[in-house]
Amino acid sequence: MSKKIVALVLMAAVCLSCLSALGEGAAPAASFNGAKLGMSQRQVRWVMGVQPLREIPGLGGYAALLYQTKVDGFPCSVQYSFLPGDTLYSIEAAVEDPEMDYFDKLAEEYKEQLGEPRKDGGAEPADGADAEPVDPADRDGETLIWQPDAETMVVLSFDWAGDTTRVVIWRTNEEFQIAIDTEQ
Repeated sequence: MSKKIVALVLMAAVCLSCLSALGEGAAPAASFNGAKLGMSQRQVRWVMGVQPLREIPGLGGYAALLYQTKVDGFPCSVQYSFLPGDTLYSIEAAVEDPEMDYFDKLAEEYKEQLGEPRKDGGAEPADGADAEPVDPADRDGETLIWQPDAETMVVLSFDWAGDTTRVVIWRTNEEFQIAIDTEQ
């Protein structure tokens, strides 16, 4: 009996180490208030723990959930947008933040998760030089942009007119490209 338990524990340890090794090459998941891109509506509802203020069915199977909530004590409006396959592809949040306290907190969290934000929005500089990182404490940097992978963007900005911190996280790929027919 004890040999079986030891064998099971060893198998579980091997499985866990394999799973962690597989995940090491992946880009860190961008998230807001516990919701991560790729979740389903059911998962987002569970993370939020309350009913949405509004559910918006969209054309072609697109959908959105709107919430009025508090994040870390700050009043917040957040919209979670889903693809027709029920996959979260966009998070947009506006947080009342007159002193920029939440902006600073979130900037540090994203810096720890995703690395340094870029002044150039993650684009490659024309001359091949590295872009200069932005210090979140620098008040000239009220818009910080991360691009953890080729398809994900995280934009953190502060709206001085409305004393609002805004977070936009979205995922783009070939499905989201809009083809414009220029032929007449």
